[in-house]
Amino acid sequence: MARLGMLAGGIAFAAVAAGVLVLGGGGGASLTPPESRDGLSPAPGPAPAPPPAKPRSDPKYVPPPPLPVVDVRPMLDAYAAARGTEAKSLAAHSLALAGPSAAAAAGELSTALGKESDPEVRQKLAWTLGELRSRDAWRALLETARRDPEASVRAQAARALGMIASQGDAQEILAAIEAEGDAKVRTAFLEAIRSARAPGTAETLRKLMREDPDPTVRGMAAVAFASASGGEGGGPIEELIKVLERDRSPEARLGAIEALAMARTPESEAALRAALEREQDARVKAMLRMALGQDIRPGMGDAGEEEGAAAGGGG
Repeated sequence: MARLGMLAGGIAFAAVAAGVLVLGGGGGASLTPPESRDGLSPAPGPAPAPPPAKPRSDPKYVPPPPLPVVDVRPMLDAYAAARGTEAKSLAAHSLALAGPSAAAAAGELSTALGKESDPEVRQKLAWTLGELRSRDAWRALLETARRDPEASVRAQAARALGMIASQGDAQEILAAIEAEGDAKVRTAFLEAIRSARAPGTAETLRKLMREDPDPTVRGMAAVAFASASGGEGGGPIEELIKVLERDRSPEARLGAIEALAMARTPESEAALRAALEREQDARVKAMLRMALGQDIRPGMGDAGEEEGAAAGGGG
């Protein structure tokens, strides 16, 4: 059961590490594969949009009820008394589900993270601290992401940093990326950088996007570069187009597509359309069609599009 919890906590990273970066509905970015891992079953369609919320100025506006305040002391005591991987992981997971009031537990859980000997429990604690979104956990998570002997724990701690990172944290995260030898951990750090949206990181991200030896890292660096370089000079759109045109790895091109789709400019759309004409990789073509708002259902490939165009022309 604990293993399932950890798996759920790491789904987003697993998608990035696999190089499957796609867009969700409404133009936002997400990490959902365009098809199942067996390549046969299409992904479910986007969920229907919720009804628009009434503005506060509306006389009929009713504020949502306050979230219940949870006493986390018994939950912390349960964690301290737990023995074994599964019991400790479940106790930590329960704190993550307790809502905003559980943020008060961040200090004690940060201390526990530094003392825990079981790597699976450390991974769960890092995930829980990210879910609590408390700045009190920042330093403990950063130290774990830098120094834990297990790459899986470092990666989870790096992802958790993205839940609480601010622009002022970006330089420390960049320094950690440069010192990290594991590609999956570098990718997780880049997720955190993307969340921070720090303009001063664009030059380092440009270098990673061009030069990192791992294609998944290059792809995520492209997405982080797009988030960080808004309003900066240096032609970010042109840089992303170069990755899309020149990088031989599908994983890197997937990241460039997501980044260009986020830009939503005529230049980026033209680049995506041109890439669709020449792309040979099935995953990348599906991503391009999704980014351009085209149908990606099975049987609606190039032949299907040509038939549709011919039918439209015949009308």
